[in-house]
Amino acid sequence: MAKFVLTAGHTHSLPTVLIGEGIIRAGHEVASVMVVSPWQLRRAYRLVRQRGAGWLCRRVGLVRRRASMPSSRLDTLASEMGVRSGRIRSWAWRHGVAVKAVKSLNDSEAVTHLEHLIPDAVIYGGGGILRAPFIQAAGNVLNAHAGPLPDVRGMNAAEWAYLLGARREITIHRIDKGIDTGAPISVRALAEKPMDVDDLRELAVMAGVEEMIEVIREGRWRETSPVTNPQQSRQCFVMASAIREVLNWRIQAEP
Repeated sequence: MAKFVLTAGHTHSLPTVLIGEGIIRAGHEVASVMVVSPWQLRRAYRLVRQRGAGWLCRRVGLVRRRASMPSSRLDTLASEMGVRSGRIRSWAWRHGVAVKAVKSLNDSEAVTHLEHLIPDAVIYGGGGILRAPFIQAAGNVLNAHAGPLPDVRGMNAAEWAYLLGARREITIHRIDKGIDTGAPISVRALAEKPMDVDDLRELAVMAGVEEMIEVIREGRWRETSPVTNPQQSRQCFVMASAIREVLNWRIQAEP
C-alpha cells in the first residue's frame, strides 16, 4: 500500500476529491490533503488576472452555469463513484483523512508537514507554482497537465493545443523545478469533439482525473518516460479573451 498526499487550491475541488476516492479504492492511503486558501488578497488578485473575474464569480456562486450546458462531466463521474460533492473537508472527514490548511505550499509549515508524512507521492491538484523545497520534500509529485508534453507547456494548455493544431491529449507527468518540464508518465487522448471552449476545458479536466486514477490503480505512477529538450518546446500563458473568442468560433464551426 502506498501513501499519497493531495494538494488543492480551494476548499471545494471535485477533481481532488475524485482522485482521492480513486486512490482509496485502489487500496492505497491518502495521508493528508493540503489546501491553500484562495481568499488571500494577493492570491485572489493573481487568480483573477490569470482566469478572469467571471471565473471568480463562478467559484463563489455569483454566476450560474449556462442553461444550455449539460451537467458537468465531473458531476457525472462523481455520481457514478458515489461521491456527493467536491467539498474537501466533508470527503476527508468521511475517510478519516487529515486536512492541512496552509498559506502557501512553499512555506516552511507545508514543507515540514511533508517531511513528517514522508509520502510515496504527492498528487498536485493546485495551489501555485511549486518551489524546490516542496519538490525535494515530496520526492515524487504527479500532475495532470491539460495538454501534450513537452509540446505545449504552461497555462491553458488544452485551449492552446487545439488552436495550434497540436495533439489533443492530457499528460500525467512528474513535476520538477521547470514549468511542465518533468518526465511524462501517461497520456490520454481527447477524442470527443467539444461544444465550445468551456466544454474543451471540462473534457481536459475529466480526462486528467480519469487517467490519474488509472495510473495510480495500475501502479504506473512509479514509471517515467524520457523528456526530449523540454526547454526548447513551446510555453504558453493565459489565453487572452480575443484569442479565446477566435478559438470558440473555430470549435463551433468545425463539423
